[in-house]
Amino acid sequence: MSHVVIEAAPAYETPSTGYEDIEYIENKNVPMASLFSGPQESRIKEPAQALGAYICGEAVQLLSSIACTLATRREHHGFRTAVVAESLDGASDSVNLLRDNKKSVDIISGRTVEPHCANGAVWVFSDFGSQWQGMGKELVAKEIVFQDAIAELDVVILSELGFSARKVLEEGDFDDDSADRILLLIPLVQIGFAVVLRSRGVRLSAIIGHSVAEVSAAVAAGAFTPKEGAIVLRKRAILIREVMGKRAMLMVNAPYQQVEESSEPRPR
Repeated sequence: MSHVVIEAAPAYETPSTGYEDIEYIENKNVPMASLFSGPQESRIKEPAQALGAYICGEAVQLLSSIACTLATRREHHGFRTAVVAESLDGASDSVNLLRDNKKSVDIISGRTVEPHCANGAVWVFSDFGSQWQGMGKELVAKEIVFQDAIAELDVVILSELGFSARKVLEEGDFDDDSADRILLLIPLVQIGFAVVLRSRGVRLSAIIGHSVAEVSAAVAAGAFTPKEGAIVLRKRAILIREVMGKRAMLMVNAPYQQVEESSEPRPR
C-alpha cells in the first residue's frame, strides 16, 4: 500500500521581468521594436502580413505587449528584421511597408553572424590629427596594464629621442608644433590601449591602421612585437626631425583638375 500526500506548492515571489511598468511606458510613446525572423529574407513577409492584420483587428493589445511577445516568446532565425514604432498606427504603417517590400528608416534588416564565422570587433587606428590635450592621461594614471605596456616601450624611445613618452602622457602635454612627438605618441597610445582591451577580453577579427597607425596596427595584429614597433616609430621620429620646419602641407578642398589648372608649373 502507498500513501501520497498532496499539498499546495510553497509560495514564492515572482521574479521581475522588467515589463511590470509596460503600460506606463506605452503612454510615454517610447519607440519599440517589433521583431521578425526567418531562414531567408523572403520569409519575413508572411509574419509581417499576419501582424498587420492582427493590429487592425478588434482584439488588438498594447504595442508593448506585441513587441515583448515577438522578442521573447518565439525562436529566432538567421535573418532578422526590426520594425521600430511609437504607436500601433505607426507599427501598422511600417509593417505594411515591410509586407510590400518597401524601404523605411524604421525598418532595419540583417543577417546574424553564423556560429562558425569570426564575430570579433574590427579595430581602426587613426593617424595624425586624432590627438588631443590630455590624451592617455587617465589611462596612464589608472590602468596598470597600460602603464606596463608604455613603460616597456619608453625605454626604447628615451634612449635616442631624449624624452619620456610616459611623462608626456602623464602631463597631458601635446605640443601641436612637435610633429615628431605627436606621430610617436599616437601609435604608442594605440598599442597600450590594445593591450588594455585584450586584458578585458576584447578580441579582434580585423584591424586597420592609417599611415603611422599602420605600425600600431601591425603590433596589435602580431606582425611586430611591441619593441619592434617602438623601434620603427623611434626611427620615424628621428627622420621627421630632419625635415621639420623645412616643408609645409596644404589642404585644399577642390578637385585635382581645378588645382592643377590654377597652379604654376612645378620647377624642375
